[in-house]
Amino acid sequence: MTSAASFRPYAPGDEAQILELYQLAFGIALSLDEWHWHYDRGAIIELAEVDGRIVGHYAVQPRPFHIGARTCRAGLVIGSMVAPEHRNITTFLELAKRAYGECRVRGIPFVYAFPNDNVWLVRRRMLSWHALPSIAMLGAATRPSMIDATTSGVERLAGDSFPSASWLGATVDDRIRSRDAPDFMQWRLRARPGVEYPVYIHRESGELRGYIALKRYVSAAGAVGHLVAFRVAPGAELSSGMPLLARAFEHFTADGVDRVTTWMLPASPLYAVILGAGFAPEHEPKKNFGYLAFDDEIAATLARADSWDIAMTDSDVY
Repeated sequence: MTSAASFRPYAPGDEAQILELYQLAFGIALSLDEWHWHYDRGAIIELAEVDGRIVGHYAVQPRPFHIGARTCRAGLVIGSMVAPEHRNITTFLELAKRAYGECRVRGIPFVYAFPNDNVWLVRRRMLSWHALPSIAMLGAATRPSMIDATTSGVERLAGDSFPSASWLGATVDDRIRSRDAPDFMQWRLRARPGVEYPVYIHRESGELRGYIALKRYVSAAGAVGHLVAFRVAPGAELSSGMPLLARAFEHFTADGVDRVTTWMLPASPLYAVILGAGFAPEHEPKKNFGYLAFDDEIAATLARADSWDIAMTDSDVY
């Protein structure tokens, strides 16, 4: 007879068993360096054990966010897994509830995620998550002639540090969006082990006006380019956005990529620019997307799908 699971928070030294669980549950050989990159910034990690072996894991990664003028640390739910031979609803629900309780203690007002279909059904029915419209990928062919823009002022970012500007990390109207302050962007785009994100920036008169981060991915259908992050100073959507897009398309064309994709929701100030550059919604695949609020004062705002301005960098995959 299998022993009942016990539950506790992560403790230093658990990493080896957690990496083994990643392999068992997801088939992912996560390196220790990659694990530290994901979890060393104050992640909430709840574990389930059976006979001294870690068999369940549920984590929330704090992310700096804006909800209109309010700044907060939201929580991206990552690493939700139970070993195959111990999978049951009771263990998963207990892990989740313990993690949410710690979120409340730490003042995290909401969590969000992009779960697979099975997990999404459980979260909605048994954990009171709220669904937002599924996120459709936007795709375009790499045809540089579609973008009539000079790349003057665009340069590839060198070194590890991310530049600063007064508009980085600032609020934008009433949107819900991650706070792209330089320290967060440096961690997200420059410090991830084993992953290179070519980053291009646009300057005018020496001032940073926008950035775009790229990733090349090889699928069964061939090489695909991702725009994982793309933001500009307010009012610079065309003057900086188009040169950055033009340079991104040049980069991907030189890299043998003939299809480019990204996430961008209509609330983004750059959404019209992306569509004008030839991107269009793709029917499949779509990402489940939703949230769970712990603060009643923001629940109505979070429920407005047209307020969310998120990008690939707001997930844990890209």
